[in-house]
Amino acid sequence: MLPTMLQRLYTASDLLDGFNPFDELGFTLTRDFEVFRQFVSDGGPVPSSLETRLEQARHDATIADALKRFLKDVGRPLVGFMGGHAAKRNSPAFADIAKLAWSIAQDGYDTSS
Repeated sequence: MLPTMLQRLYTASDLLDGFNPFDELGFTLTRDFEVFRQFVSDGGPVPSSLETRLEQARHDATIADALKRFLKDVGRPLVGFMGGHAAKRNSPAFADIAKLAWSIAQDGYDTSS
């Protein structure tokens, strides 16, 4: 059962806890991968039951609430970047996004995770 309200947004460290960089499948030990496995098990983008869909909606609502509280505390505009896992870390597109995030941060926007 998901909590009714998150106390804070989860961080990259929260999601990557358990990662083993020396294990080729080390990412499978993370909370992020555990959540992904559950998402797939529950039917992916088409949830297997109304109960699952309601739990996903409640999770989304608690994230929105935590984000609202976070933004109020930050006191400056926030810009988020999301992308697919297919983007290679050494690709020109990935470098362009990193440069864009840096530039936006220089203009006073919060780009933290």
